[in-house]
Amino acid sequence: MENYQLSPNNPMILEIRKLLENARNNIAQQVNTELLTTYWNIGRIIVEYEQQSQLRAEYG
Repeated sequence: MENYQLSPNNPMILEIRKLLENARNNIAQQVNTELLTTYWNIGRIIVEYEQQSQLRAEYG
């Protein structure tokens, strides 16, 4: 078995680092998308409650 040098510039380490960075970025994007959808739905619920099925709220 070869003796690998696990320096920060080792191609294997760089490939693993890139894979982890991509995974973290993808997870962050998915979380942000889910939060955006959740907050939008919270706003929709509040508007529907305040308008009580009217086209516009009384104050609008």
